[in-house]
Amino acid sequence: MKNSFKYLLKNIIRATIGLMICSIGIYLGLVADVGLVPWDSLTMGLANLTSISYGKINISISLTILVIDIILKERVGIGTILDALLTGTFIDILYIVLPITKPGSIIVGLIYLTVGMFIIAFGTSVYMKAGLSCGPRDSLLVAIGKKFPKLKIGYVDMIIKVLLIIISIIIKGPVGIGTVYGMLMMGVCFNIVFGLIKFEPRSITHDDLLDTARRLQS
Repeated sequence: MKNSFKYLLKNIIRATIGLMICSIGIYLGLVADVGLVPWDSLTMGLANLTSISYGKINISISLTILVIDIILKERVGIGTILDALLTGTFIDILYIVLPITKPGSIIVGLIYLTVGMFIIAFGTSVYMKAGLSCGPRDSLLVAIGKKFPKLKIGYVDMIIKVLLIIISIIIKGPVGIGTVYGMLMMGVCFNIVFGLIKFEPRSITHDDLLDTARRLQS
């Protein structure tokens, strides 16, 4: 079994870089101004409702989902915690250090959003290769999917996102053409990017917190 602090540190750095890349993609979707992908629409809706920053709301949602993941007995590792804490923080920083002018048309906005989704797909592959467990939202999808084994995981993902869109509409989140576009196209972006880099997420063996502790002790 691979062990040592050096091995763990390398994978923490890899996961952090992957999450940073994902944050850039999410940020592009935010400034696209064509309606956010479902999770971001919910987050921004809550941010507008409470006057709390997008990043802090993102962290709050992630931590809430993390608790649900634990209740559903899904594996939780360092990567899960890093995702919950860092993604929102990175996005808040990007708003400060990388101001981007909102596009002047829906077409340009959709280009922003599309590029952002491809960046998210690549960032996801980087952080998942660290093998430190999935982020809270990905873990939730897997956990719910296990409760409905006869339902394809893609349909489970779509049901979750439809519910997110409904909640976003209720709280007056930024739902638009980009929200539906993101719901339909995110999976396509994953398939294209993962195919190009020959990455199969289901082949990754993830460590949870107990596995990581054992590695450090061995």
